[in-house]
Amino acid sequence: MQSLKGYDTASIALPISETHKNYILMYDMLTGIRVSISRIEAKVPKQLENEDFASTSSFNFDFGGSECTPSSKHNFKFKDYAPWVFRYMRKAFGIDPAEYLVSLTGKYVLSELGSPGKSGAFFYYSADYKYIIKTIHHREHLLLRKVLKEYYGYMQQENDTLLTKFLGLYRVEMSALRKIHFVVMVNILPVHKSIHETYDIKGSTSGRFIRPAEIVRNPASVLKDNNWIKNNRSVYLSERTVRLLVDQLAKDSLFLCSLDIMDYSLLIAIHFCDKDGEIQEFTVIEEVENTAGRKRSLLKRTVREPTRVNKENTADACKEKTHSIFNSEDGGIESEIYNDGHKEMYFVGIIDILTLYGKAKRFENFIKTMRKKRSKNISAISPERYQARFMEFLESRVLKKGAE
Repeated sequence: MQSLKGYDTASIALPISETHKNYILMYDMLTGIRVSISRIEAKVPKQLENEDFASTSSFNFDFGGSECTPSSKHNFKFKDYAPWVFRYMRKAFGIDPAEYLVSLTGKYVLSELGSPGKSGAFFYYSADYKYIIKTIHHREHLLLRKVLKEYYGYMQQENDTLLTKFLGLYRVEMSALRKIHFVVMVNILPVHKSIHETYDIKGSTSGRFIRPAEIVRNPASVLKDNNWIKNNRSVYLSERTVRLLVDQLAKDSLFLCSLDIMDYSLLIAIHFCDKDGEIQEFTVIEEVENTAGRKRSLLKRTVREPTRVNKENTADACKEKTHSIFNSEDGGIESEIYNDGHKEMYFVGIIDILTLYGKAKRFENFIKTMRKKRSKNISAISPERYQARFMEFLESRVLKKGAE
């Protein structure tokens, strides 16, 4: 499968076996999800009320089981946040409850993607790769609960939104000292197509570059803003599609701005349509210095990477992603034809939307502003400035209008 932001290792998701250090965590997560989803879906539908956005359901699991919970291999506690709200959220996204449970808990198999990045978050794919489980910080869980009512209303209203689609918010307590919050999200990357390039775009150029040596070590690295500029990259779309995409990105980013949220990214995953099933080659050009310390020549390295595509249940994997104009073409957006005849497909979404511009970010802004002359390029800026810079970068450097 393809890589996601936050990982340094090759983007191959490895199934979690019973000997894996996180196997118990995976088991507890899936057991809690199975019980909590089954219980909320069995209830008679009702009208959402204000208290539903702050409500929680708690479950205690042990070896013996109880009237509320089945017997479990481990003792643990599980909390489901706003279960009624997320039930209707999943319904709005066209997700069938039974199929959702089968995807996540049918085989009790998750695949872990790489190792934690700077955020310390773990990412897990469901068995069919349609959903992602991501561990989050306590402060992120607090923010999601705080803005849940606004988020729910916005997602109900905007069918074509590119914001992350949250399907559940949970906490598993394995001991008094180990409480882990996590979310379940829709995977925006395709399970039936290889991804040849992935970019994480913030609109910032400060520290936003993956070095060639890193790309050699990991050809599936998620590239950043300066890589996009250096590679002279563009998204080639019709004028109408660009206009629709810009309008939606503006709506989504302004909504995040209204919640005092910043530091989000536009994830752009690119599939080369003429390279299905091929061995993908990445050519990295590095400058080599001679003994005098002068740049002497260019060294080209080519890395051959086999396409990693899970082709099982292709039709089913795409079924839940066809209600938006931005994923109606086989799960993504098809490009206009290049001058050389090549076409691409783009899979896009706004990710990392749980960072509040609070005291920590304000302090980071102060420190980085003192250290850097070009403070406007740093990531930690106010939501208003962040949104404006984000959109300016996308419109000027990312989206290229083609013919109608």
